[in-house]
Amino acid sequence: MTDTCQHQSREYPEGRISQEWLWALATLVITLLCVVIAYSDTFVETAAVWSQSSHFKIGRFVVPLTLILLWYNRQQFLSSPPRACGWGIPLAALAAAVWLLGEWTNISLLRQLALLGVLSSLVLSVLGPSLFLRALPYLAMLLFALPVWELFLPTLKSVAILLVKGYAFIVQLPLESEGYSLYVGGKRYIVIDYCAGLQFILLGLLTGWAFGLLIYRSLLRVFLLSLLGGVLALLANAFRIAGIITYDYLVGGSSQLDHAWFEMPALIPCFALLFFVFYKLQPENTHQEPAAIAGRKLAAQGPAGLLGVGMTVAVLIAAPLLTVYSRGHGAVAAGTMLLPMEMGGWQKTAGQPLWQPEVRAGLVAEDAATYRQGDRQILVYRVIPLTPESKVSGGAVRLFRPGFPYNHSEVRELCDEGICRGTYVRATYMAQRGRQLGQLYYAYQMNDRFTASVLVFRLWRGYSRLVGEAGQQVSLVAIASDRGHEITSAELAQLFSTAVGEGQ
Repeated sequence: MTDTCQHQSREYPEGRISQEWLWALATLVITLLCVVIAYSDTFVETAAVWSQSSHFKIGRFVVPLTLILLWYNRQQFLSSPPRACGWGIPLAALAAAVWLLGEWTNISLLRQLALLGVLSSLVLSVLGPSLFLRALPYLAMLLFALPVWELFLPTLKSVAILLVKGYAFIVQLPLESEGYSLYVGGKRYIVIDYCAGLQFILLGLLTGWAFGLLIYRSLLRVFLLSLLGGVLALLANAFRIAGIITYDYLVGGSSQLDHAWFEMPALIPCFALLFFVFYKLQPENTHQEPAAIAGRKLAAQGPAGLLGVGMTVAVLIAAPLLTVYSRGHGAVAAGTMLLPMEMGGWQKTAGQPLWQPEVRAGLVAEDAATYRQGDRQILVYRVIPLTPESKVSGGAVRLFRPGFPYNHSEVRELCDEGICRGTYVRATYMAQRGRQLGQLYYAYQMNDRFTASVLVFRLWRGYSRLVGEAGQQVSLVAIASDRGHEITSAELAQLFSTAVGEGQ
């Protein structure tokens, strides 16, 4: 009897599931249930994005499609025996550490990425390294269910603008661009996040990846076919935007046609081309047994392997248990007024302010007000989290004012008479065809300091939770001014400090 998990020449008849595989599948299901329960909040958080965001509606189809492909290619796995091992323990420890970092810093992206490591560590422990390598393309497919792709939105919008400008140059369309704004004649088009075409690109990538798994075993070939699908979808999105602009230009800019009518005419030819390429490709023999890896101790069998699976599950479950004690503690009491009546000579005026940012996360307290100093006017907004888990950074609060194109942003350190005290804010400028419309300044408060960095703010909050420091003052403060009502650096420094110093 051997204590290693080397490939053996034994194969199983096609369509028959061995007893070893029945035990392995039962073990995998049980351990998956344990992990899903332990990380239920993160799984629910990820699934919620599929219905809340138009970019990731495709995410709900990824898991069923992956299971279908696994069943279709099941002989790739059933032809070799599974070998439980402890190789998943290091991967589980890494996944748990990433999840803990995401939990303590309240960064959803890290928690969701950690789920992929959690699932991978279970597969590695239950099935062994060789079968894990075969399952890797299917595990990678789960990336399409995670909202991590939102990081590429600014890049995709820039690429879409570049492609539309190339189209306008070819057809001699009088198009000008300024940041994320396009001008054709007297009409302005704002390239919003939806115009990035992320939902179409994800569909193209997922379709290409699924096609690749149907006919290839090579991960590189699967990746290249998926990349082709993504590129075709990117072009389809550019054609969609170009079609909208061209149609409006031809009808004199008076078209009221819904832009959704331009989606299918652009998408159908591109995806038809992807289907045609898939039809013409020569498939590999996906049921061919790979060459044996001889002479390497890959994993333990028997009790040692089951012990490795148990330790992997224990490491994974330990991470959520470590955070239970900190949940629900240190909640900030919601006040009736977060902003003072006077801030450095600026007087608060009565009435509802014209600017009210959109809060996309619950359990926060907010206050917005208009302040005047002589003939100048500014809008001030402050939002504080009511619990350690509440978010006020990233996409939790949408600050930008509707109808105002933002095309330039920079981080500034505020100084008063040459004295700088480490107050950093992000200054975002609103402009249209070279004419400045106004400014928006915002920063994250950390007790008596401000930062423009979301990462620094979240790391600071995470450290506070980790060491159990309750009662920390954290908030998001934003100040907006229109053209002609500019604010000096010294005034901004005083406004930010008084907004949190007297507003509690």
